[in-house]
Amino acid sequence: MASKAAAVLLLVYLSGSTFGIKLTGNGYTDILIAINPEVPEDPVLITQIKEMFKEASRHLLNATKKHLYFKEVAILVPPNWNKGNYPKAKTEVYDKANIIIDEPNKLHGDQPYTLQYGECGSEGRYIHLTPDFMLNDDVSKYYGPRG
Repeated sequence: MASKAAAVLLLVYLSGSTFGIKLTGNGYTDILIAINPEVPEDPVLITQIKEMFKEASRHLLNATKKHLYFKEVAILVPPNWNKGNYPKAKTEVYDKANIIIDEPNKLHGDQPYTLQYGECGSEGRYIHLTPDFMLNDDVSKYYGPRG
């Protein structure tokens, strides 16, 4: 699991997608992960997201010599997911997410990518991850670690 934090950590850094993200003390807060309503309900997906960020936070803390970590990450669960006891959205909205979990698209498949409209190095809109990338170890081995 230690290597799984590296890919998302790197994607967060490279994407420049900081909409809403704040640095409070030494911790990044207001990171929003949104699951697309078309993604079938799976509580394991929520667990994997949490584990990915816990691991990424440990790597970030270590890489920055105990200066930075992920302090607050919110997961926006689709309103049509009703099997679990998921908290209702307060002010979080899908269109403002920093990371989106959605089905693969034709161009990228299950490969993680950052949607951005500018030139290389420009700020991205969001990071796109797929349910298979998050849940299937064979997929994450092919594209690299999750976090």
